[in-house]
Amino acid sequence: MVSYSRKNWLLAALFFLIIGTFWLLGSLQEPIFYHLVGRQYHPDVNVISFFCIIPLLLGYMAGLNRWQPQTVLAGATALYALFFAAAAFLLTVPGIGLPDAIPSCGNLLGWAYFAITKTYGSLMVTLFWTYATSVTTVEEAKKSFPFITVCAQIGSVAGTTLVRIASGYGIPLLVAGAVVGMVAIGLVLHVLSCSVSITRVVSQEPSAGIFEGFWLLVRHPYLRGVLVVSTGYLIITAFFDYQMHYLANQLYPTIEQFAWFKGVYGQMVNGVTLVLALGGTGWLLTHVGVAACLLVYPLVTAVCVGIVWCYPTLWVVAAVMVIIRALSLGFNNPTKEIVYIPENEEVRYKAKGWIDIVGYRAAFALGSQITSWIATPYQLLVNASAGISWVIIVVWGYYAWVVGKHFKAKS
Repeated sequence: MVSYSRKNWLLAALFFLIIGTFWLLGSLQEPIFYHLVGRQYHPDVNVISFFCIIPLLLGYMAGLNRWQPQTVLAGATALYALFFAAAAFLLTVPGIGLPDAIPSCGNLLGWAYFAITKTYGSLMVTLFWTYATSVTTVEEAKKSFPFITVCAQIGSVAGTTLVRIASGYGIPLLVAGAVVGMVAIGLVLHVLSCSVSITRVVSQEPSAGIFEGFWLLVRHPYLRGVLVVSTGYLIITAFFDYQMHYLANQLYPTIEQFAWFKGVYGQMVNGVTLVLALGGTGWLLTHVGVAACLLVYPLVTAVCVGIVWCYPTLWVVAAVMVIIRALSLGFNNPTKEIVYIPENEEVRYKAKGWIDIVGYRAAFALGSQITSWIATPYQLLVNASAGISWVIIVVWGYYAWVVGKHFKAKS
């Protein structure tokens, strides 16, 4: 039986809270946005979310140049807690929030809630892994990262279960519950910071090196490969994401019904992720190796694209989204995070931010923009997105092989 240190348990608790609060907030973003703004603006808000992440990235890079990762993570948590506390209140205000709401593109609360929730997922997860890889060795990560992922999925199942019963608790109260989770994140991070120290030199100039990570990507083909491996699937996910929400909104038109569907979907994603993390990720990483594991995800995604192309109905699309998201969270994320550990500090603190924050949101925004061009009629979206997806998978598979080969040589 594998035993885990106090540090690993605290990291697991931290990620449990981050992922749990994200899934609670994220499962509500489409129901709130569709109810306040309108379904037709869904691709647009995904594109806008990309531009919202740019100032956060600059703050992230400047913060890491000046402070330790745990300090930046604590500051980000506090800012998000303030925003979502305000959002929870505003959602109860008639004319602004949910009571008697009429969808309007001028409802700023709907746009802000969706966009900020998207950045929460990107920034907080990236900050967590930046911190975790700074205090973990490769051998320790092979054992502890799957365990940390398992604990996170337990939190996400709890968050999505709350969303499933949103009609009983009320959506503003659920958003307030996420704020309570963020307070807990700060407490766990404080305890963890007192237990684990990071020794690294930080710059005294907050603006120093903000764009160094970008230039690292430009100069090094290997890092561009890591970018493709980390974000290529998101363009494909954007196609499926719009299809699923388009079909779900037709079948579940009220906000309570829509929230119930998102809760069920979230439970399925995180339940499958939990089973995967418990039963396969750690064993595959240990016995098959990181390089081979990087190739699994594009191969499975290719099969999923074919299934949706043949059967583009709601629950088939939802099932495929469950597979893709579960593999991303429970398998691909722990695998690609290990790739960073043998790299130098510049890559782990600077290039990683550009890949995981800007690259993540840019890939999803690109997929959303393409979706807006081919969204109608629905059959055009199904056919065109399948063809584009297979082209992406070929490129993705090639770079997965390149990155795996580089990792084997360096580790």
